[in-house]
Amino acid sequence: MQIASALRGRRESLIVLVGLILAAECFAPAMQATPPPEITTPKDRKELSITVYREGAAVVRDTRDVELPEGPVDLQFSGVARQLLPDSVQVEPITAPDGLAVLAQTYAYDLLNPERLLQAYVGQPVTLVLRCQKEGSDVEQHVEATLLAANPQPVWRIGGKIETGLRVDHYIFPSIPPGLTASPSLVLSLGNHHAGRQSIRVSYLANNLSWDANYVIQVMSDWKTADLSARATIDNQTGADYDRAELQLVAGEVRRVSEGMGYGAGFGGGVIGGSLGSLTKQPLISAPSPPQQVPFYGYHLYTFPHPIDLQNDSTNQVNLFASSGVRISRSYVVTGQAYYSQGVEPSELLNTPVELYLTFDNTKANLLGEPLPEGVVRVYKPDQAGHAQLIGEDRLGDTAPGETVRLDLGNAFDVVEKGKETDYRRTGPNTAEAAYEITIRNHQSQSIAVIVNEPFHGDWQILSSSLPYKKTSSTSARFHVPVPTNGSTVLMYRVKIRWTG
Repeated sequence: MQIASALRGRRESLIVLVGLILAAECFAPAMQATPPPEITTPKDRKELSITVYREGAAVVRDTRDVELPEGPVDLQFSGVARQLLPDSVQVEPITAPDGLAVLAQTYAYDLLNPERLLQAYVGQPVTLVLRCQKEGSDVEQHVEATLLAANPQPVWRIGGKIETGLRVDHYIFPSIPPGLTASPSLVLSLGNHHAGRQSIRVSYLANNLSWDANYVIQVMSDWKTADLSARATIDNQTGADYDRAELQLVAGEVRRVSEGMGYGAGFGGGVIGGSLGSLTKQPLISAPSPPQQVPFYGYHLYTFPHPIDLQNDSTNQVNLFASSGVRISRSYVVTGQAYYSQGVEPSELLNTPVELYLTFDNTKANLLGEPLPEGVVRVYKPDQAGHAQLIGEDRLGDTAPGETVRLDLGNAFDVVEKGKETDYRRTGPNTAEAAYEITIRNHQSQSIAVIVNEPFHGDWQILSSSLPYKKTSSTSARFHVPVPTNGSTVLMYRVKIRWTG
């Protein structure tokens, strides 16, 4: 009987064991966890090139070496810009263009932080670390708990009881849950037929990476020549660091489509790989120092010869070009007010500021002839001690070679204008004559010439003038007024005006 009972017990155990094995085989596929994605970080970077546009966006081309198994695989491409435009992403397999296909892509920008980590672990076990005093010492106590709710305060199940308001020193989580990343990432679902190490290039548009031109003009003491230097200021607020980037800048206003979701033709989004297409390679232009500038489809492209680090939340300056001995000229300009010719009675007119302008030709003959991208120009001049002092700044618009640059430096302090209407009379229902007297005083130790621009309404004709003038448009005349050192000059003229209505 004992032998039979033992045999029966062994047979039942064997049946249970076989049943467990069969059950394990049946349910193994369901119990298998989703394999974690392959991860590539900026440490795997092989090449990085960036083209920055002035309007606040950039094309980033990031090439990395990655190890991939054969078959379906997810690749987490981390370290991309937080300001990435997902619909602009393009993927190009370099090593095996016919052996890798991009099936889908996800932009994961839900970044890892304590609050998001707690929210992700609702309904799951977490280890709580409590601190308490034991025999006069501060010791840690580990408590296993299930997180029931995370907001506004955590709610826990511990040993069958619900606990709140616990003074937890810190938490221990078993792993990073899916969907949370330490840095913005692209998750690429790939079909790979080339197992092993290969290069992949990911290109995308990123907002909040911009550049602007800045100019410094050092005027010589004689006001005849100046030294000009141009720099590009690059501001990176993308949320990503770009180390040792091959840098290109585009000068000109590139049109962006509505809602700022990308650029026009040539910059559309998509995934490219295997039979899905191929990405046209844009070879970098060989550039000596300073950067080479070439025309580019109505714009201008600057290519820098050395890699540049563009850290997030930083501003970098790089030189564009410099030139010494540029011929310049200065001019003083007075622009009259339109109400002069609108029938006011003879009276004292408001003083009009005398504006100081600096002018130069952007030509090869004048040691320039470069495209001048839009930017701020700051003009300095040495004082008697030789210290460079700021004498004005202006914003320069995009200026092509061969054009003339005219910069407004502000209002002159030692050149004063005072105008007066000396006569006004109606000569008919729609006609009148007016006489004006404009006095310009020069308090400088050198003689100057002041340009006086006078505006008129309706049909007008200057009947007499103490100085020659030129009709510059249908509504204005220009006078050149020489003013001696520490002296004054009076401009007088009479005009006949006819208006309709």
